[in-house]
Amino acid sequence: MPATSHGLRRRILIGSVILLFLFIALVLLALPFRSVPGNADAAQSDLTQAVAAIKAGDIELAGEHVRAARSEVDDVRDVTNGVSGRVWSLVPVAGSGVRDVRHLGDALDDVTGALEVVMDLEPAVSGEKASLFLSEGGVDISTLQKVLAGVNTIEDKIDGARSSLDDVAGTSPIVGDATAAARDKALAEVIPAQETLTDLRPLLSTLPGMLGAEKKESYVLALLNPAEQRFSGGAALSFSGMTLDMGRLTRSRVNDVGSNARFFRSTVWQGVKGNPFHGPYKAQITKTTLAPSWPVAGEEVLRAWARLKKNEADGLVAVDVVALARLLEVTGPLDVPGVGAVTADTLVPLTLNSYDRYDLEATEQRRKINRALIPAFLDQLFASDDFIGTATALAEAAKARHLVLYLRDRAAQEAVTKIGFDGDLSATDQDYVGIFTQSTVGTKADYWQRKVISSDVQLRANGSAQVRLRVDLRNEAEPLPPGVPETGYTSRDIYSNVGTFLPEGVKVRRATFDDEPFEPELRDYFGRPYFTKGVILLQGESKTLTLEYDVPNAATVKDGELVYGLDFDNHPTVRPEELSVTVHWPKGFRNADLPEGWVPGKGRSARFDAAQVAGSEQWSLTARSS
Repeated sequence: MPATSHGLRRRILIGSVILLFLFIALVLLALPFRSVPGNADAAQSDLTQAVAAIKAGDIELAGEHVRAARSEVDDVRDVTNGVSGRVWSLVPVAGSGVRDVRHLGDALDDVTGALEVVMDLEPAVSGEKASLFLSEGGVDISTLQKVLAGVNTIEDKIDGARSSLDDVAGTSPIVGDATAAARDKALAEVIPAQETLTDLRPLLSTLPGMLGAEKKESYVLALLNPAEQRFSGGAALSFSGMTLDMGRLTRSRVNDVGSNARFFRSTVWQGVKGNPFHGPYKAQITKTTLAPSWPVAGEEVLRAWARLKKNEADGLVAVDVVALARLLEVTGPLDVPGVGAVTADTLVPLTLNSYDRYDLEATEQRRKINRALIPAFLDQLFASDDFIGTATALAEAAKARHLVLYLRDRAAQEAVTKIGFDGDLSATDQDYVGIFTQSTVGTKADYWQRKVISSDVQLRANGSAQVRLRVDLRNEAEPLPPGVPETGYTSRDIYSNVGTFLPEGVKVRRATFDDEPFEPELRDYFGRPYFTKGVILLQGESKTLTLEYDVPNAATVKDGELVYGLDFDNHPTVRPEELSVTVHWPKGFRNADLPEGWVPGKGRSARFDAAQVAGSEQWSLTARSS
C-alpha cells in the first residue's frame, strides 16, 4: 500500500506539473491576443474613414486609411491564424471565441482587400490621367473590361466577408457578447455593400454592349424643361441623337424649336398598348411624355423619333436642367459662347426663371444655353475627372426622376431598373402616393409650382386602412416686373391637370377641391387607379385637393405584427415636394420598427415630415401587438 500510494502521488505530481506547463504555455500563447481587439477596432475605424473619404472624393486620404487598415488587419490575422490562434481554437469552451475572432479577422481582411482593389482601379477612372474616358468622347472598352474585372473581384471579397461574418457564432461564454456585437456592426456595413453589388451585376454585364462593344448602339437624348410640366416630368423641348461604337461617342445636331422647327411638326405614331395618355391624332413629339412612367413615355418618344428621323433608336436618355445643375456642382462651370460661364447656381435661373424678360436678347441668350446643354451634358459625363462625384450626382438626380434611362433591350432595361434609373412608378400593392401635374398651355409658370402633401392613415387590425390625403397646390410666383407685358411665356398663372395616382383596390369615399365636393372618375394606368382634375392657379394663389379613401391591403398581418407599406413617387418639379405622413396603429399595437426619417408620434402612431423630399421612397413600418 505505501508503495502504491507513493506511485499515485508521483503520477499526480507529474500530471500537475504537466498541466501547469500547459497552462503557462496557453497563457503565453494568449498574450498576443491582448493586441487583437485594439488592432481590429483600429482597422474597422480606418475602413469606415476610407469609405467616407472615397465618397467625399478625397482619394489620397482614402489611400492612407486603407494602408493603415491593411497593417492592422495583418497584425490581427498573424495572431488569429498563427500558432496562438490555432492552439487556442482547440481549447474547449474558449476555443469557440477564438474561432469567432478568427472569422472576424478574415472578414476584415476581405473588406480591406476590396478597398485595395478600389484604390488600384481609381487612377483608371478618375483624375486627369484617367484612361476610362476617351478624349474625343466615349469610353475606352479595354479599360472598362479591366474595371469590370476589378468589380468582380470586389464582389467576391465582399461575399467572402459576409460568409466569414455568418460563421461567427457569438456564443462563447468568455467573449461571446463582444464578438456578436462586432459581427452585427460589421454586417450592418457589409450587407448593404453586398446588396448594392448584386443590384449592379446585371448592369455591369450589359454595360459593354450598351456602349457599342458588340454593335453600334443609337440613343435619343432629350432635354427636359421642368418649368413646363408633364406627368413624367419636365416637357421634352430639345432632342439630339447619339451613337456609341466600340465606346466612341458621336452626337448629332440639337433639335429645338428655335433651330429646327420642322422637327417639331405634328405627326402620328403608334402608341404603347394600354397607354391611356396616347391620342390617335397628329401631335408634336413634345406630347410623347404625357404618361407618368418612363418605360411607357420613353417608348412613345422613340416611336415618334423614328417617324420624324426615319431611323430606330435603341434607347432614350432624358435629363432636365435640375440634374444638369447637380452635375455642374461636380464638374465645374459650363462656358457658353456669347453668354459666359454658367454655374450650378445660375443654370436653373438662367434657363427657367428668365421668362420675365422676353425680348429678343433674352430669348437668344436662353436658346444659346439650351443648345449648349446637351453637348455639355455629354462632354461633362464622359470627360469628368471625378468619376465617383459624377456617379453620385447622377444617382441623386435619378432618385428624384430628374434623370432617366429607357432601353429597348429587355436585359439592359432590367439592369437599369435595378439601380433605380428607369423613372418607373412603384408597383406596390400596399399604400401609395403619387401626385403629378401636367401643363395644359405653353407657359413656363410651373417654375413656381409647389406641392405640399399630407397623408393621415388610420390602420385597422385586418391590415386595411382609411386614409385622408390632402394636397395643397401653390403658385409661388412673384408679380411680373413693371412694364413687362403678359404673354404665353411671361404668364405667372398655372393651368394644369392634376393627376392623382392611388393604391390598388382603392375605394374613394369623399373628394373635395377647395371645399367643393366632386366625384372623381377613376381610370386605370397599368393596374394603378388614377383620376385627373383641371386646375387654374393664378399668380400667388393656392388651392387644396382632399380625398378620403379605403385601402384594402395597406398592411400585412402575421404573428401579432402589422407591417405597413407606403411607396411615394415624387414629381420632378423645380421646387421639391413637401410630404408629411402620420400612421395610426389600431388598438393594441405599438411601434416596433421604424425606418430612417420616421419618429414615434402621439399615442399609437408614427410620423414622417420632410420639407423637401429627395425623391421616390419606399417605406416599411412594423407594429407589434402589446
